[in-house]
Amino acid sequence: MWTILGLMLWAGPCSPQEDVRLTIEGLERDIAAVPVVYPIGVRVDPDTQELLDENSQPVPFQTDGAGESTHLHWIARDLVAGQPKTYRLAPRRSGPRPALPEKLVHFREENGEVEVLLSETPFTRVHLADDAPRPYLFPVEAFGHRVTRSWPMEKGVAGENEDHPHHKSIWFSYGDIDGVDYWADPSGDAPRGRILHRELLDRTEGPVYARLVSRQEWVAPDDSVRLEGVEELRFYLTPENPIIDLTMTLTAVTQSVRIGDTKEGMMAIRVHPGLKAQSGGTLSNSGNLVGERALWGKPARWCDMSGKIGEDALGITLMDHPESFRHPTRWHARGYGLLAANPFGLSYFVDKSQDGGITLEKGESVRFRYRILIHRGDAAGGAVDQMYRLWARPSVRRE
Repeated sequence: MWTILGLMLWAGPCSPQEDVRLTIEGLERDIAAVPVVYPIGVRVDPDTQELLDENSQPVPFQTDGAGESTHLHWIARDLVAGQPKTYRLAPRRSGPRPALPEKLVHFREENGEVEVLLSETPFTRVHLADDAPRPYLFPVEAFGHRVTRSWPMEKGVAGENEDHPHHKSIWFSYGDIDGVDYWADPSGDAPRGRILHRELLDRTEGPVYARLVSRQEWVAPDDSVRLEGVEELRFYLTPENPIIDLTMTLTAVTQSVRIGDTKEGMMAIRVHPGLKAQSGGTLSNSGNLVGERALWGKPARWCDMSGKIGEDALGITLMDHPESFRHPTRWHARGYGLLAANPFGLSYFVDKSQDGGITLEKGESVRFRYRILIHRGDAAGGAVDQMYRLWARPSVRRE
């Protein structure tokens, strides 16, 4: 049974003139750093208000939303198991707002790529140019290592199998939209769909996270647009355990669209060869299942690949949020290094009598929400399940 971690409490909006105490409690493991969000419900002004830790030291924060939908974001650090940690949102009493860095997580754009920097350290790049069949993230750097596969973006990398050229690091696509394959790459004898970036809807930088929102079109071989995708990426200032949040909303824009039943998809990571099970790594999930044979196609809240890169034990977890379509999702996860969340392929994952496909009528949408966590050690050592629960049902109590 889950503890009080399953609660997110809101006692109504606060006045800018009153102190608000926000406490994180119910921790079962020590956590070095984790993003926290609280529905504060009113505008928070960093020029006249400040967020303070238990030692009355200022904590960087950001807000998004407006009015009653306003949310307060910050990074909670050095959380200790069994010990609550309290913050205080208060009117600024320490004089003018200090000249702190405003954009600790920020972007650099060049030639259809958006580079993400955490305190000036490169983390990843978002590839949006039309020279690829779909947007993707590459490279992904953490703890001094590249943690996803380099091929086919880079050739001749030691230890990498040159298979599945559509497995480009981190990406979102699917193998059956009105019978069109958007998962595999187009080729001369196999015309397939493409996912094309059309415009940036939002580009936010700040001391807690950077946010990039891309409007994309799922274009069939006949140039018709089957789906519009709005992809939101958030990158957090948590180098202690790097985190990427991805939310994708797919909408049928011109006609009804059938998202079919196939194992080929959807939210996917191809990991560094040192993390894959075939190289001695461990593939596991939230249901305590281990290995491809045990967990392939099974529903789970998260799925993890852990192993060694050089001398360092590292892992990558893909998490499925309770608000995501058909949570808990099923997993197209392979020992050769593929980690993919797929809520549709029931005929493959369960039995041939099942049909996991859905039809979206014109204007209808479906939403998917995922978190990617990069951690030290294996899933247990990286406190993956605790990190999942802090994300899925934040444990913030207001006093």
